[in-house]
Amino acid sequence: MIASTGNRPGLMDYSLLFGLAAVWGSAFIFIKIGVAEIPPVTMTAYRLLAAILPLWLVYLFIGQPLPKRAAIWGLVALAGIFGTTLPFFLIAWGQTLVAPGLTAILMAIMPLMTLLLAHLFTEDEKFSAFKGLGVLMGILGVVFLVGPAALFALGGDFFHQLAILGGATCYAINAIIYKFLIGVPRLALAAWSITIGLLPLIPAALIVDGPFHLDYSTGALAATILLGLVHTSVAAFVLFSLIKRQGATFFSQINLLVPLFGVFWAFLIFSEEPAINAVLALLLILAGVAVAERPARSGKPGSVQGKNKQTVMSGTRNHTPGANKD
Repeated sequence: MIASTGNRPGLMDYSLLFGLAAVWGSAFIFIKIGVAEIPPVTMTAYRLLAAILPLWLVYLFIGQPLPKRAAIWGLVALAGIFGTTLPFFLIAWGQTLVAPGLTAILMAIMPLMTLLLAHLFTEDEKFSAFKGLGVLMGILGVVFLVGPAALFALGGDFFHQLAILGGATCYAINAIIYKFLIGVPRLALAAWSITIGLLPLIPAALIVDGPFHLDYSTGALAATILLGLVHTSVAAFVLFSLIKRQGATFFSQINLLVPLFGVFWAFLIFSEEPAINAVLALLLILAGVAVAERPARSGKPGSVQGKNKQTVMSGTRNHTPGANKD
């Protein structure tokens, strides 16, 4: 994986970055539209089915075979579960009661969870003072958002908000998995992981929902297909282009932009004005991300420290759609 190109980002690079953040930030809107009529399991299956078709067409045309080692395929399978199956379902189920803007704010905890998991499960990404402070700020932001009283509610929106936090945690786990898949062709990884993620959803949808007997509108189905085609499949190609052009460190800035766009789209489309505690919580979470990432940006170009941090970020900050994507 390319960590840094050495070229200064230009207008095209920032356009791609902000464009992808805007797309991923709008995913919560389309999830809300789809899940209003299509049960979460079936909706997730439809979304992944729509995503894999164009991915496989490009994958077969380009030809990027995965290594035939069992360990690689095991990690790819885990990436499919934690990168698509679980987070897509958890976020969709959570949004049956949680508004899109609030979902975007809850998802902002993902990069902070990545830092915590990286400290626990890797040898080269241990906590620093800044990382610890950033994680603490993010956790306080989420607690401030849902309110301490929600911990005792034991029902209603609390569990649905918890499901969305679970989806964000799945993306963080997936980022750690990807750390051990550095060097594996990304297009092949995307095609195979999403396909594997779809496999358990097909029988689950048939058993739980009976999708052939569901009654939903064309608009709900169109929103779901759009999630697969644009927010998952097309977004993968933009992601690969950005990383190839400017590296994973530049791309990691998207973690700061997606929740902001999520709140913006919710306000624009649903006139969903975030409460003052939601705004303050979002600022606290984003400040936590900025503080936690500060050491990663302090390495001097060409130094061993700087190179190591860039290499690490290429594994832990870079995840295919179902990153952040939703």
